[in-house]
This record gives sequence, C-alpha cells and structure tokens, in this order.
Amino acid sequence: MNQISIVGHIGKIEELGAAGEIPAISLGVCTKDYMGKKKGTVDHWHTVNVIGNDAENLDRNRDKAKKIAVNGRLVFDQWTTEDGQKRVKAKIYAESVELLDWKIEGESSAAPKLQFPG
Repeated sequence: MNQISIVGHIGKIEELGAAGEIPAISLGVCTKDYMGKKKGTVDHWHTVNVIGNDAENLDRNRDKAKKIAVNGRLVFDQWTTEDGQKRVKAKIYAESVELLDWKIEGESSAAPKLQFPG
C-alpha cells in the first residue's frame, strides 16, 4: 500500500492548470522535524500535486489558509540530466486535502483537530 499523510505550512502555490481536462495545481508544503539540541528544528519541503475539486478549492482560497493536511500517494520522478547524472524527486499526489488554520479578519485562527483513518 502506498499512502502518505502530512500536515504542514503552505508554501508557494503554482497557478491553476490542468491535467488533460481536470483542474490541477502544485504547491510546496513545509513540515518540521526536531533533530536534537545540536541541529534543532529542520524544515522539509514537499511537492504536492492536487487535482479536481480540491485543486479549484485550493486556488480559490490560496490566501486564506496557512496550513494544509494532505493524504495521498508518494511518487518518485526519475530523469537523467544533460551531463548524464541520474536524478530522483519525490512528490505527493494528493487524494484528499484539508485547509487548516484559516486567516479570519479580526479573529485569531486555530486549526481543528484531525483524525486520520488507520
């Protein structure tokens, strides 16, 4: 089974495009790990691809949420550069997303608690 779930801060959101005729969008999501006193907190950036209604919703609300919960599949893109070096990049293909920590004018926002199946 190939399944991944992350909750993190929303980074750059690309412009809404299409995969065939299905709306599609790509974004960066930052998760954090505490690596001990010596290294402290380390940021990990993930590329997330979202399609369909979730992509349209994310595009409409791109400036309203600060965090996102993503459930999906981990996929590895592989290619060879012009100088012959092999490269690999991990991406998450979202099956569901939930925008969290909404920015509401005049109010502080709080993220709801999430419960993932399994």
